[in-house]
Amino acid sequence: MIGPVSRLLALALLVGTPVTAGLAPRPAQAATTRAASVSVDELDLSGVDRAALEDLPAQAPPVVEDAALDVVATPSPTTAPAVAPAAASTSRARVTTAAWRTTAADAPPATHVPATPSATATPPATTTTPTPSATPSVAAPSTTPDAAAPAATPPPTGPQGADADGPAPDPDVLTGELDTAPFSVLGVSWDETRGLSDPVIRYRVRQADRWSDWEAVGQSDLAPDAGGADDRAGGHRGATDPVVALHADGLQIWAEAATGSITGLKAVLIDPGEDPADAAANGASSTGGAVVRNASLVRRTSATVVPTAAAVGPAIITRAAWGADESLRTCNADLAPTTLAAAVHHTASTNDYGPDDVPGLLRGFLEYHTRPEAAGGRGWCDLGYNFLVDKFGRVFEGRAGSITKAVIGVHTGGFNSRTIGIAAIGDYSTAAPSGAMLESLSQLISWKFKTFRILGGSAVTMVSGGGASKYPEGTVVTFPTIYAHRDAQLTSCPGQNLFDQLPYVRARVAALANDAVYASPIWSLDSFGADSSAIYGGGWVLDPESTESLEVTVTVDGVDTRFVAGGSRPDLAGPFPGNGTLHGFSFRIPAPGGSHEVCLTARNVGAGNDVMFGCDWKTVTNAAPFGSLDAVSSTSTSIRVAGWALDPDTTAPVVLHVYLRDSLTAITADGYRPDVDAVFHKGPRHGFDATLPASPGVHNVCVYAINQPVGVNQQLGCRTVQVGSPPVGVVDSAAAGNGVATVTGWAFDPDTSASVGVHVYVDGAWATATTAATPRPDVAAAYRISGDHGYAVSFPIATGTHRVCLYAIDTSGGYNPEIGCRLLTVTNAPPIGVVDSVVASGGQVTVRGWAFDPDTSASISVHVFVDGGWRTATTAATPRPDVSAVYRIAGDHGYGVTLPVAAGSHRVCAYAIDSAGGYNPEIGCRMVTVG
Repeated sequence: MIGPVSRLLALALLVGTPVTAGLAPRPAQAATTRAASVSVDELDLSGVDRAALEDLPAQAPPVVEDAALDVVATPSPTTAPAVAPAAASTSRARVTTAAWRTTAADAPPATHVPATPSATATPPATTTTPTPSATPSVAAPSTTPDAAAPAATPPPTGPQGADADGPAPDPDVLTGELDTAPFSVLGVSWDETRGLSDPVIRYRVRQADRWSDWEAVGQSDLAPDAGGADDRAGGHRGATDPVVALHADGLQIWAEAATGSITGLKAVLIDPGEDPADAAANGASSTGGAVVRNASLVRRTSATVVPTAAAVGPAIITRAAWGADESLRTCNADLAPTTLAAAVHHTASTNDYGPDDVPGLLRGFLEYHTRPEAAGGRGWCDLGYNFLVDKFGRVFEGRAGSITKAVIGVHTGGFNSRTIGIAAIGDYSTAAPSGAMLESLSQLISWKFKTFRILGGSAVTMVSGGGASKYPEGTVVTFPTIYAHRDAQLTSCPGQNLFDQLPYVRARVAALANDAVYASPIWSLDSFGADSSAIYGGGWVLDPESTESLEVTVTVDGVDTRFVAGGSRPDLAGPFPGNGTLHGFSFRIPAPGGSHEVCLTARNVGAGNDVMFGCDWKTVTNAAPFGSLDAVSSTSTSIRVAGWALDPDTTAPVVLHVYLRDSLTAITADGYRPDVDAVFHKGPRHGFDATLPASPGVHNVCVYAINQPVGVNQQLGCRTVQVGSPPVGVVDSAAAGNGVATVTGWAFDPDTSASVGVHVYVDGAWATATTAATPRPDVAAAYRISGDHGYAVSFPIATGTHRVCLYAIDTSGGYNPEIGCRLLTVTNAPPIGVVDSVVASGGQVTVRGWAFDPDTSASISVHVFVDGGWRTATTAATPRPDVSAVYRIAGDHGYGVTLPVAAGSHRVCAYAIDSAGGYNPEIGCRMVTVG
């Protein structure tokens, strides 16, 4: 990538049928764009383009890494494979020596002077970058496995190693020449199927309108530790390492396996997008100030303790500076409780990159490593390498957190744990590493070795975690503390040219770091874990140059707790006779339930540096308390709650919070409950029985058991309870007639002699209210109460059947009980009538007719409207024997009314008015003209 790159594109290509050369298939399924500079498209690969098959070369290019396998297949002389005891088997790399032991001796001498080297390692020759100016002062150890390796065997010829006259290629997948969007990083993955062996991905790309020669890559040997976070996230499909192809816009893929068939093939093409605005070639990391928690743990044994600063590392270009998309990290990477070595890799593919290309390549690696396996990526938590170094000598932060913590990467299967993975960007099987790269590698490793107290130029014994390693799980292996990827796996990585320079790197690191390492704190972590409420640990730490007690910092989720390791440890007098015995420590830091990131650091005094013991994830499992709210009762002034509660994490009584409306009362469940102890075996002191004052009325009572020491508080239960007695009452009678309902009865509140209110609801809706204040001597005698408590209430009600319910109202604002309901059927026939005549004369209009209400013999009103407006009212009270004879009703029901009306034509209407306030029907209308 010369200059900024346009965008990030991941593309998988589908070839289900032959594809015409030069035409890319239409994506069947495109992923959405995450940001303006990032786009992801994905397709599956399958099938064979028969036309392209005819154009395959007579000699298939070999896998570059395979060309060197004969060189590294046999373990080097200093590795001592031995089957570890079965009890020691683990899926992670393990260490057989004490955490503080870095040489064969139990401890360094009180005053250490580095031995004079018998030979000086030769720095690398280079024609592009000056060699490092510092001269190594410590020779590579004689036990190093870095003797010059024999020349690589000639590469095999023909497809899958056959010669030119061998069998014709038989690809499992073959595309035509495909036009693609621009890309710079390529990754290919496939299904891991039974019987599949030696899958080879051959590819060529189009750059600047020219197709490259065919090249080949095999299956990546980068694999996560079994059972770790990266393994849970991915690691279940075969895949290549990322291939660098700067500024390509075309691709052809040829996939073939020695046995079995390659299926589910996905090709991922990545255009890393534009660099962030703040990217800088020399951008360096920085750390903020520490936050001290629980300062009471800090104590000094002497005023002369003068801590020194942590080791100073090289300038590191941070993830933010090279444009890492942190949203791609979908899981928290594992942490290493101990770091013991550095593994050196190369990224392979090409050395033809410029300074401006590197940030984009890292973004491409990150995209490929974290992309879900189902979408063609590796499915890891983050970028696999902890750090990367380019040929210009710049150091880049790889996996997040690697600058400040012991983060486990994915770089050396079987030995990822307790190892720093550093990748040299480029292919050093074909090119020599620059002096600037070697110096930066040395500076980076020496900084980390001072941080973790690792000696350069020494060896370490570890136990293989198996997996992708060439050593079976449980094999005890001795590596140099700076070892090559090929030392652990069947690969030529980091390339023969970089491999040949590792003796120089080891000597350079020893010169830069060993004096400080010898003078830095020595430590042993005897216990380190978490329980139901805290992170805990213990051990010892001392400075080989001092008798002073050292300060230890425990960092939990970024928050520091500091204390002085001044406890008595008589067992240190033997191995460290001149350093005193006040170096022990133990700590317990309260923490809520869940997973916590924990790191430990010792402050140095004197000439060395602060030392990080290591980091790990610790899970606080805090079970929630539980119990039972057995009883809730009340009096006129109080509420009683009773039951039991316990916390599984302790035998101590738990605190309960009782909520009454908006008030809170804390009580302790420490009452004697042997029945609870018989079931849960947590002691008998877990009962509670408390009476709380409460005002009269209805209360919602809730009881919570408080988690110890922190966590989720468990609700034991809620109840609705009445404080004081609710009112009582009866509906004696209910009747309706002529649109009016009448209800009688009695009601009183036992808490007072005063009369109570009674509310009436019709069909669920409030209708009226009254007071139970009429004399009821029978009620007073029966309930032995004073005062008047009877009621009788009448209210209008519409025709039809209705549910009438009455409620007695509590005098203290509490519960208002229903005291009775009745169904009432109201029959209210509407009035009927007639307009017999409407006559105009001399500016007046006379209206005559009859009207009556079937529900009564009384005369009813008649209202007259002119042109829609009310004008007058009259009563239908004149004799109409004809109406009485026909309708067989008593009384007089005729009407006649005269009213002035203006000249002109008018509409005159009459309405009969219902005697019970019901429906008032229109009984007739006439048009009339007034002269």
